[in-house]
Amino acid sequence: MPSPATGLTAEPGDGRARICWNPAPNATGYVMYHRDVTTGESWYRVPYPVTDTCSTVTQLTNGHTYEFRVRSSNANGEADYSGTVRARPAGTIPPPATGLTAAPGNGSARICWNPAPNATGYVMYHRDVTTGEGWYRVPYPVTDTCSTVTQLTNGHTYEFRVRSSNANGEADYSGTAAATPG
Repeated sequence: MPSPATGLTAEPGDGRARICWNPAPNATGYVMYHRDVTTGESWYRVPYPVTDTCSTVTQLTNGHTYEFRVRSSNANGEADYSGTVRARPAGTIPPPATGLTAAPGNGSARICWNPAPNATGYVMYHRDVTTGEGWYRVPYPVTDTCSTVTQLTNGHTYEFRVRSSNANGEADYSGTAAATPG
């Protein structure tokens, strides 16, 4: 019989997890098991053994916690289970938006930026620097890369920034752009 696999690790990705372990003496293959802890799923035995000491498990639900374990095997049977590791797959958050500009108008400012890869929307923020106002988050995201902010006070200086976003979350803030409507 082979020795049990040791040193199990799990690296989460977008809808997947890469599981690796140390080679077990006398093992010719490994049988993998996993379960979705979030839903209370029972252990699932992957039907085909692997011969490498790393394997990527796909079709996992982002945001769920999964447990993994391995049994080393050879022609004489399977060893005891390895230790158990956990991973929580998460999707990719888009990078921050770049190239932010602010063009003043009459009681307004036109804000534009470069599209961020994988972004499905943008959350805008602004503040009135003249009055010392804190940052205000616009309640609805925009899908375009330009937006006009209205109801601004002429002669006041405003700062603007955006956060690119998708179903996996929001990126860090973009740079800041300023405009003084007039």
